[in-house]
Amino acid sequence: MSTTSEEQRPASLWEAVIRQMPAAVVVVDARTGEPVLASARAEQGPAAPAEWPPARPPGAGDALEAEEVAFRRADGSEGVCLLSSASVRD
Repeated sequence: MSTTSEEQRPASLWEAVIRQMPAAVVVVDARTGEPVLASARAEQGPAAPAEWPPARPPGAGDALEAEEVAFRRADGSEGVCLLSSASVRD
């Protein structure tokens, strides 16, 4: 096994775990506010992750737990979901 493959495995494993999670999970770049990775559940939600309102400004560093966020579905009906977020630093 090459060093490059060994270095890529943790990243690809992490991506596979996120994509297959039964919960809606979105990883957002703190510098740009753009989604970089999302679970399948998040992609199937009432709006694409790129359309979600930011819960906090990028880089705010605050944890957010179970904040209600109102949204409008494609059929015009309204809904509410609970949004939690936290900063992850590398």
